[in-house]
Amino acid sequence: MDIVNRPEFSEWEDKHHYKQALENEALFWQGMKDGAQFVYVVLEMMLHDEKEKEE
Repeated sequence: MDIVNRPEFSEWEDKHHYKQALENEALFWQGMKDGAQFVYVVLEMMLHDEKEKEE
């Protein structure tokens, strides 16, 4: 019997794809947050360096 043609497999596959999509979305948003934090730190460092040069 081919397991791919069974309704249980289709249900499991749908749940798997849904969970995978949620995980990918969470990873995307975590990457966005990490990127924004990185930009903030780099800009703070640049501003700090500019203030030191002025003094």
